[in-house]
Amino acid sequence: MRGLDLIEIEDDLIVSNTAYYDNMAYARQLGLLPPMDSGAERAMKGALNTITKARRMISEQRGG
Repeated sequence: MRGLDLIEIEDDLIVSNTAYYDNMAYARQLGLLPPMDSGAERAMKGALNTITKARRMISEQRGG
């Protein structure tokens, strides 16, 4: 799994370590998301884009 550790150092001591990883790739490995470029993924993206457009239109109509 690809990722990144962001390490904060003060006075030669590690004071924090924040780990970031590719959540989408991880979810695909677990079978929680469809394979990349599959019909199921295209349908999922299309549905999410439709929801986003609808929310934007509603917000604009309300003056937001």
